[in-house]
Amino acid sequence: MHNVRLIIIMTLKELIRRKTLPILVGMTIIFLIIFDLEIRQQPLYSVATNPLANLTTLFGDKLLAAFFINLFMTFIGIFIVAGFIANDVENGTLFVIMARPIKRWQLILGKWLAIALMEGLYLPLVVLVIQNVISSHFPGTGLSGKTMVQLLVAFLAESWIVSILALLGSIILPQVAAAITVAVAFVGNFILDSIAQFSPQGTWVHRLAFLFQFLLPTDKLYQRALYEWNGGASNPFLLASGPLGVSQPVSFGIVIYAAFYIVGALWLACMIFDRLDF
Repeated sequence: MHNVRLIIIMTLKELIRRKTLPILVGMTIIFLIIFDLEIRQQPLYSVATNPLANLTTLFGDKLLAAFFINLFMTFIGIFIVAGFIANDVENGTLFVIMARPIKRWQLILGKWLAIALMEGLYLPLVVLVIQNVISSHFPGTGLSGKTMVQLLVAFLAESWIVSILALLGSIILPQVAAAITVAVAFVGNFILDSIAQFSPQGTWVHRLAFLFQFLLPTDKLYQRALYEWNGGASNPFLLASGPLGVSQPVSFGIVIYAAFYIVGALWLACMIFDRLDF
């Protein structure tokens, strides 16, 4: 595993050198400041006179935060991972790396693990800060340890899927084409699932959305995270919140499926890269 660790370190150093991580951190800090200011301006209503007012405001705030997290994951996939292999081929870095006794699968695994490690450290920190800002303004809205873990696992699984698909695209396509493909697939899946929420049962839209939840389970993972973050079915707004919400409860089984999906996609990326002729 020495070679894999070497690739992880090299990838993280490259991200810092290209100033990608500082830009990402800067974007996040700006959002957190704006989010904190927005939360502080929200009025607190009496539970006795208006029991649903605070819940409505709180749901909207969490919806905004979840949207930013999705934007963060898309940013990583499009602007960072989609150019991993393509950039290395163009600037000749790949041939320098492959001149060492490093297997091709170790290169792919190391690059993905570098991103997974970054997201695994960064995403929970962002979610915890957001939740702390919410809890400081809305007393009694803290999450249990189990709920927080399930929330983070769902968000992380979604981000890791986007990253591995972007890496797979980087192996097969040029950077721009890979970035566009990831963006279209991610946004298209979201739009399709949103349309299916308002379509009659049994239509072709529902059947297509059902198929896509297996081909690209990112939107279902987002819904699972949002479901946990907002108290599940006990929240009266969650299941009637439109395209950005959750039309029906999403089982934790989608997270288990995502784990197998990530392993399979990573194996496929290694196999394809191993057969490429440079």
